[in-house]
Amino acid sequence: MERYVYKKSFKAKLILERGLALESYKKMKDFISSYKKVTTRISFDHELISVKRNSVGIIRVGRKNTIMYVNLPFEEAKAIYKGVVDVSSKAVYKKYPVKLSITNGLQARRALELLEAAIAKYDLYPSEEQEDINYEEVLYPRTFTELFKEGLIKQYIVRGKDNNKVVKTVKEGDTDNMHKVTFTAKLLYCAEYQANDLYIVTSTNNWDTHKAIKMDKIGDNIFTAIEFYPTGTYLEFKICRANDWYNVEKGIWKEEIVNHHYLIENDDLEVEDLIHNFRID
Repeated sequence: MERYVYKKSFKAKLILERGLALESYKKMKDFISSYKKVTTRISFDHELISVKRNSVGIIRVGRKNTIMYVNLPFEEAKAIYKGVVDVSSKAVYKKYPVKLSITNGLQARRALELLEAAIAKYDLYPSEEQEDINYEEVLYPRTFTELFKEGLIKQYIVRGKDNNKVVKTVKEGDTDNMHKVTFTAKLLYCAEYQANDLYIVTSTNNWDTHKAIKMDKIGDNIFTAIEFYPTGTYLEFKICRANDWYNVEKGIWKEEIVNHHYLIENDDLEVEDLIHNFRID
């Protein structure tokens, strides 16, 4: 048996965390753009900072904060700011031995000083036209589900009971205790061909029909959707053929039905709803 974890990309973390993480990232990007020949390249896990093709640092996002690693001798960096950490013993950070976790405004300013020291040995000139980017708009808010659909969050397999190992590329802080729920709705009997759209109304959104999950139609009478929920969520839902309660599903005898209900525990979940009727006056 297999289960899955979901790894967030560098961009996904910034989009989901926002707050100080996004603000300190913006300051670093503005500083970088103020110099010619200083460039960045974003990968799935981090953003690389380079000067004339020489790597000088990387930016990562942890839990609710931005982390910078710079290519400086540790003693030199420590003289600038005592809050830095020596990570030179880790092979992955051998080129960037100085770590600074940015958890407040002061550390954000120190991060720029460290970055300035890392690029000081290069013959650089201020950029005449600094690009003004609104990162609140570029990295606009999206849900976990939306980011998964965009490929900014990826699924990884966790082995079954006999070999319960997370794949090596998934590290602490890269994942949340989130589980994918796959909804499938099938229209039967009197409900066949009676809906072009279906909406899932859930308890997690306080039964607000305006926040209903729109399902995708994949066949004449088959609809599907996915959504992510944290471990421990008690999920209740009903399905409507419009985003209002007037069009709620009914039972085989056109009777009211109880809410579908599931407890989200340690695994992904697949649920199927067989719809026999909708409300008929």
